[in-house]
Amino acid sequence: MESIAFGIANGTAFFVGLGIFWVSVALTIFSKLGLVRSFGNIGCLLSLGIVVLSGTPLPLWEYVAWGIITVGFLSSVNRFRNKPFTLQVGTLALAGTVALSMLMAVQELPYRPTPIFRVTPSAQVYVIGDSISAGMGGDKVLWPTVLSQITGLRVTNLAQPGATVESAQKQIAKIPKVPSVVILEIGGNDLLGGVPAWQFRKGLEAILVQLHGGGDQLLMFELPLYPLKNAFGQAQRDLAQKYGVTLVPKRVFTSILETEGATLDGLHLSSSGHRVFASTTAGILKITK
Repeated sequence: MESIAFGIANGTAFFVGLGIFWVSVALTIFSKLGLVRSFGNIGCLLSLGIVVLSGTPLPLWEYVAWGIITVGFLSSVNRFRNKPFTLQVGTLALAGTVALSMLMAVQELPYRPTPIFRVTPSAQVYVIGDSISAGMGGDKVLWPTVLSQITGLRVTNLAQPGATVESAQKQIAKIPKVPSVVILEIGGNDLLGGVPAWQFRKGLEAILVQLHGGGDQLLMFELPLYPLKNAFGQAQRDLAQKYGVTLVPKRVFTSILETEGATLDGLHLSSSGHRVFASTTAGILKITK
């Protein structure tokens, strides 16, 4: 079950679902055996569920349109397979559902590669975050400190346990009014605490407006999402594009949590987890003269 949960959180389930869909469509169309076509039908419907539950932050209209067109395609090719008019409708539905599924894949692919974030050796780095970055109170090794040791950069950890995008405003206020590098690891408590997505968006935008206006370089970790929380990811992506924020894909964050011994409870980092987080972040940073 844990591997399934991580597969959903890191976005793998989305592409697995699309893969099942394409194979299932082929079985439904080309197989002459009724049993195989039935497996194809089931696979199409199963894949719809997997993709929708993957929490991938694509526009809602795409999910709705894809589901409707797919159901129309399955109805036409199964119930009215040999009727000319319905066959034409089925062909159009087939083209539509395959094209839309491919569009969805193309839209998501750019959010998979790990970015390169260029900083100068003299850059002052500030970390805005929650207990992932601040630790649980008794932690002696925190990833911002280890990041400073690895890279030689000056890193100030402003993170606070329990922080949300709203309370993080207090952390932002401690950043001097000079261009800096700001790493944002924030939003997990909003996501898990039942904060409405619109409120999360509003709070996150307030943070980014302030930092963007100060000329800071911004690096933000995408939240690993669970089913039906697409709007949180969509807010991060929309605002990142609007304010020039470099996004670290959610698969990166999830891969840290998946590392053996990296967490105390499946979420909060252990000492080794902080080291993994630091080394992963250091790999994203490219120090340039």
